Amino acid sequence: MYRYYRAHRISSSNPLMEWRQTKQGSKMVSNGGYRNSATDGDLDIAYSLILADKKWGSKTVNYKQAAKNLLKAIKKNEINQTTYLPKMGNWATSSYDQSKLRTADLMTGYFKTFAKYTHDSFWTKVASHSQTAVKKLSARHKTGLFPDFIRATGGSIKLSAVKAYQVEGESDNQYGYNATRVPWRLAQTYKMTKDATTKKALKKQLAFFNKKKHITAVYTLSGKAVNSYQNTAFTSPVNYAAKVMKQKSLQAKTAKQLPKSIEKNNYFSATLQVVTALS
Repeated sequence: MYRYYRAHRISSSNPLMEWRQTKQGSKMVSNGGYRNSATDGDLDIAYSLILADKKWGSKTVNYKQAAKNLLKAIKKNEINQTTYLPKMGNWATSSYDQSKLRTADLMTGYFKTFAKYTHDSFWTKVASHSQTAVKKLSARHKTGLFPDFIRATGGSIKLSAVKAYQVEGESDNQYGYNATRVPWRLAQTYKMTKDATTKKALKKQLAFFNKKKHITAVYTLSGKAVNSYQNTAFTSPVNYAAKVMKQKSLQAKTAKQLPKSIEKNNYFSATLQVVTALS
C-alpha cells in the first residue's frame, strides 16, 4: 500500500495523493481532475504512516519523514486557514470552494495525533475547530444526522446549508453516501480520545438508528428514509459505532444486515465494511 501511494503522488515534490486511478492497459493512471487530491484519503495515509513508524520504526523505510512531509502538504493545501477545517482537496482554492466541508472529514482523533506527533499547535487548533463544527452539526437537527456537505465560514465556524447538486449530487444536504462515514469517524475519534463532544454527538445519532427496524440508504436530516433498500455502506459504520459505544442490541441488529462475504461489485460498500471491521 505504501508503494502504491508513492507511485500515485501528485508529483515527486508534492506528496498529496491523486484521488482516483483507472486501469489503462497494464497500468493504473490518473487523468484530468483525478490528478487532484481528496483530503480524507491524505488524512488516512498520514495517520497510517504514523502507525507504521510506531510499529516498525523508520530505519528500513522512513515512514516518519514520509508522514511529516505529507502533513506539511496537508497543512498547506488542504486546511482552510480561516476556519481551520479540512477542505475537500487541494483543488479548493477559491473562497467559495474552501468553505465547502465534507462532514465526514472532521477526524478530530487524527488531528490530535498529528499535533502530538509533530509538536505543531496548528493541529491542536484544527482539532478544536473540528470539535466546534461537530457540536454545531449535531445540534442542528433532532436526529443528530450530518449532511454530506455544508458550508463553514469564519473563525467562529458559521454553518450554512448547501442545496442538492450544489457540491456533488442529489444528497448534498442529506445523510448520504458521504455522511454515512460520520458514525465511523466519530466512533474512531471517541475510541482514540474519549472526549465528551464526540460521545454526545455519536450517541445522538445512534439513538436515531436504534429506532429503525432496518437501516436503509440515505436519510433526510429530519430522519425520513429516502430509499427503501439497504446498503452495506450505511450499515457497517453504524455497526462499528455501536460496537465502540457498547450498544449491543444495535450492534446485533446491524450485524444481521451485513453480508457474510465481502461484496465483489460494489467497491464503496466493500471498502467501508473492511475498514470498519479493521478499525
